[in-house]
Amino acid sequence: MDSSKIKNKGVRALSLLIVLFLATGCATMTPRSLYPKFFEQKTKISKVEILCDFLLAEDISGNVDMIHVPRSIEKGNMLLGAFSQSFQSKDYQVTRKEIVSMGLGMGLSTQVYKVAQTNSDKKKEDLLETALPAYVNETFVSTPEKRAALEVTLTRLRLYTKISSSSIVEIPEIVALADPNVDALLMVVMNGRRIPMGKTLGQAFLSATLTMGLVAAAQTSSLQMGMYLLDSKTGEIIWSDNYAVGDGSVISGHYSGSSGEAASFKDKVLKKVAAKMVSKIPGRLEEIDSKVIRKNRTGG
Repeated sequence: MDSSKIKNKGVRALSLLIVLFLATGCATMTPRSLYPKFFEQKTKISKVEILCDFLLAEDISGNVDMIHVPRSIEKGNMLLGAFSQSFQSKDYQVTRKEIVSMGLGMGLSTQVYKVAQTNSDKKKEDLLETALPAYVNETFVSTPEKRAALEVTLTRLRLYTKISSSSIVEIPEIVALADPNVDALLMVVMNGRRIPMGKTLGQAFLSATLTMGLVAAAQTSSLQMGMYLLDSKTGEIIWSDNYAVGDGSVISGHYSGSSGEAASFKDKVLKKVAAKMVSKIPGRLEEIDSKVIRKNRTGG
């Protein structure tokens, strides 16, 4: 047989094995498979508090995006309300929910933004350009030590990827952030960029025109959201899930889903994403209920 044919068959066979391996690996990459100890750990969880770094940049004319702090806080609080409601529906008590920062822990990013700190900051051209973070909740971050702990926590979460069910990652700095009376701390990290639909269509038209229809690429709105549940006493990450849609890469490997479509920042869409992510977490009484059901069925 021709050596080139043998080589091609070998390449095809290897490619098939790689595809099968990736498909099998992706199929098992779910929070429940990666955190098998959670059913045991959740028996110790009753009270949960939720903290969020909510970064939503808005595309404006020019090369610098804008971050509108009051609008972001309003949108972020709506999102936290959705997470809180979903957690409480699973019999976990949410004691506090707080927007703590916008873009803290972004590492060595040199990108600058026009930041509107109040609703009266209406002239975009007059806004000062600043690097991240665009906002830090000074009431929550009341000391330099607490701010440092929050920054370390957010930096590590942005880089975190659960690679196997046996790997254990702890972020002990969160002990300084959590209320001593709670059992777990839910950190929500959201990065978003909103681009007006008119600009997206205009870019696509211009690109298609300049390339004679060969390329019609255009930037679209993007959203990456990570949800991380940590033991408030040890800092161990005991559950995580991520979601990504639109341009850009996910914060650290997603499970809930992704799409090439443009992201939507409508309240109902963000609420749906939060509910979808929390829906995979076993309820606090879930295991107990299943035992009761089995006991009743056997008449024990």
